[in-house]
Amino acid sequence: MDSIKRFREYTRQLECHLSYMNQSDCCCCGMSQAQCFLIVEIGRKPGISVKELAEILRMDKSAISRSVEELVQKGFVERNPS
Repeated sequence: MDSIKRFREYTRQLECHLSYMNQSDCCCCGMSQAQCFLIVEIGRKPGISVKELAEILRMDKSAISRSVEELVQKGFVERNPS
């Protein structure tokens, strides 16, 4: 197997393992995978805006806002006006 095919295979396996880890970690708290990613990004940059989150995660701003609101209701994050 040449190096490009090997690299692709390793990348595919890594994606599979990371996806499994994310699913099992999120399920215990009653969060979606997207909400887990939101928590990670909020932890990396406290005070980040919904707009910035949408850009980083390449998601619609309104979808991010709804997910953040669910996290606020569950007590996982706080929403503060800028």
